[in-house]
Amino acid sequence: MKNTFYRPETIDTMEMEKIIAKLMEDLREIKSGGVSEEDAVAYARKMLQDAKALPRNEKLYFLGLASPEEMPSDSRVLYFYRPTYISCAILMQMKLKNLEKVTTLDGFDEIFRSLLHGATGRGFLGAGHDGLRGLMETLRLFEEGNVAEFLQRFPEDAPEFSKAFQAAVDYLAWKCRREAVYSDWGEDNTEEAKALLKKLRGENEMARIFVYGTLMKGNRNHEAYLSGSRYLGEANLRDFALYHLGSYPGIKEEKDGTVLGEVYEVTRETLQRIHHLEGEGHLYSYREVSVWQEGIMLYPVGTYVYLHEVEKKNKVAVTDQPWVPKEELIWYVSYGSNMLLERFRYYLEGGSFRGLGRHQKECTDRRLPRRKKKVTIPFDMYYGGKSGSWEGKGVSFLDTTKPGKAYGVAYLVTKTQYQHILREENGGNEPDEDTSWYGLPVRLKDIEGIPAMTFTSKRVKAKNDAGALYKSVLLEGLLENYPNVEKTLLEDYVEDRNAFR
Repeated sequence: MKNTFYRPETIDTMEMEKIIAKLMEDLREIKSGGVSEEDAVAYARKMLQDAKALPRNEKLYFLGLASPEEMPSDSRVLYFYRPTYISCAILMQMKLKNLEKVTTLDGFDEIFRSLLHGATGRGFLGAGHDGLRGLMETLRLFEEGNVAEFLQRFPEDAPEFSKAFQAAVDYLAWKCRREAVYSDWGEDNTEEAKALLKKLRGENEMARIFVYGTLMKGNRNHEAYLSGSRYLGEANLRDFALYHLGSYPGIKEEKDGTVLGEVYEVTRETLQRIHHLEGEGHLYSYREVSVWQEGIMLYPVGTYVYLHEVEKKNKVAVTDQPWVPKEELIWYVSYGSNMLLERFRYYLEGGSFRGLGRHQKECTDRRLPRRKKKVTIPFDMYYGGKSGSWEGKGVSFLDTTKPGKAYGVAYLVTKTQYQHILREENGGNEPDEDTSWYGLPVRLKDIEGIPAMTFTSKRVKAKNDAGALYKSVLLEGLLENYPNVEKTLLEDYVEDRNAFR
């Protein structure tokens, strides 16, 4: 987004309307969150440079398109005040979005305050007989800048503006109470004015909430409370930490902490139901916070902060988020080509690894594993079968008929993901009594209190050496996860199944 504002050398109403229309486009683009901080910095810097003090009162700044003394009253509203109003709304949005590089520009606070002061010159009224209609149009411009939120968060920034704004809202409310919001042509604007007042007072029918536990997709309370609400995407909450509280989590303020979750737009009725679910006021406190989506800040967004003490040992690292109930987690242990993360991720995201073999079906939960660990498996790994994906040669299996040792990699996934992986390792089918590949689940030693599972063939297969391509991928996975083991030892392991070290 580029700041193209300029002042024409001669008064040309068509040209001025184009300049103002572009300002409105800029406001809406910034409000949508589609502007990078770098572009916003460049935009704001030029706006601050373009702002001018009124010669007769240097405390008042404007971004008017011409000198007010040269304009009749109606043109002064349209082309002197209106671009100033829109520019104030743009800067409100930039400050609300916490664009630090913008708000720390030289002169930002001083010039912004002077622009807000300058905007109060007419009490936001229109010209002549259009005074009331003009007032509504001006207040609607400020509503585009989220003026109610701005004044709530930064009440000391512009006392003159705040006073004038409140007076304008009170006047419009008085007119609504008298049902006297009529245009000069007799048009009744009362209902329109009432709807505008709700927005200006922050009384919107919808609210945004950030959820991080049982209300997230796939968790137990989602369907009952949020299935009909608008999903706004994943987000992260900064300066808070996440804690396990048994079958549900809670968050507490913590500097430099991060909580991953989801944002939804909900009705006020839905919000009240969720307040009841969360025990708002005695178990959790509902609080408005800022959350971040791909570098863009959203505010206000409601969330629930736990009110009681937590144990530090129950803190959930970011790598183990987003939160799911502990009983829904499982360590999937791989001992073959899936030890290479690049290969394994296709089992979750779908697609074909390096164009080889079967196209993997996408999992309903595409998120990557929360963590991975190297583990020693207490059985020997051998090559057997004839895989169409690997040159018709053998692939890795475990011999569970006797003790042994094999290298493994454990991925922390959900049970849904584990079941999907099991099906994909069996050609996309649910394993049954006739499954000849990986039909035998094997429970290994729990890791951190969470079950660790792998699978192999129900019967020991006839040995069949793996091909060069499969072995090269197996070696890649070993080198990725066992960097402290000598490469020659790992090469021996791949070539000679009796060479575990």
